[in-house]
Amino acid sequence: MSLTEREDRRPATVIRVRPLPIGSLLALLLVFGLAGCRPGADPTPTPSVRPSVSPEVTETPVAPPINILPTSTPTAAPPTATPLPPATPSGLWSFDLGRGRQALLWEGDRQLRAVIERSGDAISAELIDANQSTAIRFEADGNSIEEHADRTRIVSSVNGESRFYQDLSDLEGPRLVLEHQGVEVNLEGTRARRGVAFAPSGERLLTVSERPGVATDEVVRTFSVHTTSDGRLRMQFEHRALTNSPVVAHWSPSTRYVSDQGIEGLFVRDTLTGRAWRLGPSGSTRWSPIADRLLVVTDFDRLAIVNIPDLDGVDLGVADPTSWVRFDRSGQLALHTSYAGAEPGADPTTQAFAVDDGIEVAVWSGLDLSVAAIGGPDPVIALERGIAAVFSAEDCTAGFVIYHPDLDADGSCISGANPRWSPTAAFLVFARDRQLILLSASTGSERVLVRGTPPPDVSGGATASWSPDGSWLLIQWSPQAASAESQPESAAE
Repeated sequence: MSLTEREDRRPATVIRVRPLPIGSLLALLLVFGLAGCRPGADPTPTPSVRPSVSPEVTETPVAPPINILPTSTPTAAPPTATPLPPATPSGLWSFDLGRGRQALLWEGDRQLRAVIERSGDAISAELIDANQSTAIRFEADGNSIEEHADRTRIVSSVNGESRFYQDLSDLEGPRLVLEHQGVEVNLEGTRARRGVAFAPSGERLLTVSERPGVATDEVVRTFSVHTTSDGRLRMQFEHRALTNSPVVAHWSPSTRYVSDQGIEGLFVRDTLTGRAWRLGPSGSTRWSPIADRLLVVTDFDRLAIVNIPDLDGVDLGVADPTSWVRFDRSGQLALHTSYAGAEPGADPTTQAFAVDDGIEVAVWSGLDLSVAAIGGPDPVIALERGIAAVFSAEDCTAGFVIYHPDLDADGSCISGANPRWSPTAAFLVFARDRQLILLSASTGSERVLVRGTPPPDVSGGATASWSPDGSWLLIQWSPQAASAESQPESAAE
């Protein structure tokens, strides 16, 4: 019997509402209007009872989503213009640790959002102000590749042949555009407004659209799988989600499966056969980076590593519904943060398990895998010679504690905030006294990368984006912030 003890392949039920004729609608309005105004009527509405909905899993694509657009624009007086606060200059810096080079890629007073593309050889930056969004792409050495107004969220496939973005010039709202080898490709069978992700191979694209759900606090999201070369629709599936909740769906390393999390639970979809499995009420939709496996909190409140498609794996023990679970960057560790039994305000407990046999290899107090984790999305990384970890501690009130095989075995208290490991934990970048510091894990030496007051909403290492191989990083800071000390020695990972 599988760890999840369930494979549900019933067809999904799609509910459609037929509009009433105008005459019937007016009659209903008249009847209910009179009933509500009669003497003695209770003006308090009767509370509605929300029915429970059983999870539905489908093997076959559901009908294409309905495009919900406003039928009319309500007339209202134009709002009074509110003056914007003075903008703070911002700069986008690139530091090449392998070659010992630094470059100021961009400076200005617009809001800035920048990421390193997954291929690691280009940077996508988005400049935002009250009236416009501009997308810019740079090569890793700082040369500008292209710039487009009214484009946002440019994402390129790993193989570099395809990309998608949102076109903001469409009067009906943001339009999702897919390009393959420089040519725009029509997306078949969907009116998706957003792209989710390219498959690791770059050959398929997952998009999403949504429409209002039955309950006022819910939406129904429709996911579509397309081939990137011709835009053909390969598969569609739906799930219910809370309004304004993040879209949670990821491709497996093999590019065959998609995981998604909705109100009904954590699902896996086979994009070749249409089969679907509900693994449990919660867990992590982020796959192990080295295999088609997920961390799942099952219906029996057990934490399990589940292999797809066999649905076997390793039982790691009891888990509570508030657990945070994920694999580390190497895929060798399964991490679990639990708040069960903790006093309000107390530090949670995080366990690390070896993926192969489920043996607990480390336990920390003060390490939190939640969104507010002190070490960002990867506070723990398994290395060949041990484990690197960064977390808070009661006896290190001025900063954080780091563990690394090359440093003090009992942990080192570092003064600073917002630390972020490089992909292989060879370096740690963090903030201290209006400076951004680079710490070498092999020597314990520190180097100042930038000085000065950072722009608003910039928090130390949280603003640093590392290239996949850890040889260079991208930093958002003030444009006059470069330090004379920041010329790094050759230190490629």
